[in-house]
Amino acid sequence: DVSGLPGALAPLPSDEGDDGGIDEAVSEQLKAAPSEVFLERLLQGAGSLQSLQPRVELTLRLARFRSEAQAVETEVKLGLDAVSAVVGSTALPALLEGILLLGNYLNAGSRTLGGVVGVTLDSLCKLAHTRCFQDPSKLSEQGLTDNALHFLVRQLQQRWPNLVEDLIDDLSGCAKMRDLDLKVIATTVQGLSSLVLTISERHRTA
Repeated sequence: DVSGLPGALAPLPSDEGDDGGIDEAVSEQLKAAPSEVFLERLLQGAGSLQSLQPRVELTLRLARFRSEAQAVETEVKLGLDAVSAVVGSTALPALLEGILLLGNYLNAGSRTLGGVVGVTLDSLCKLAHTRCFQDPSKLSEQGLTDNALHFLVRQLQQRWPNLVEDLIDDLSGCAKMRDLDLKVIATTVQGLSSLVLTISERHRTA
């Protein structure tokens, strides 16, 4: 508590009437901290808190701009790498072609489902949950039931023995972006774009 300092440090009477040195020393001791001086000058030069707050918030957003932009760039690059991996894969088209043939075979008796020309990724899940009839002797040896996806992969491996390994290698980039949240990326990009527009407008009207 420095409220009592002015009285405690009041200059003593001098026979010579020269107390300038003592006043100067007291003034030095009572100087405010650098942070307080800065805030005082800021308020005097820039205006009230209401006018300073949006400017400070804008400054903080600018300070975070680079890191946020770099984070978005990294996530977008992961997404692009995954897309390139899917487009450039040689094993995935073979698998999807096999799914299409198997699906049309299973649905041959249906007019609407027996002649489809494309498949979706949901088909993989459906095949994985479609049980196949199996030789009882083989079932007892393996100790598990088979599904349509396993059956299809085994059939494809007869002419492509390394199909599974090639699929894993081709689609390794997809695993890296499995936690990618497109909504978060879109929101962040919109915020960065809004900040750029705000800064541009302030420079234009300055």
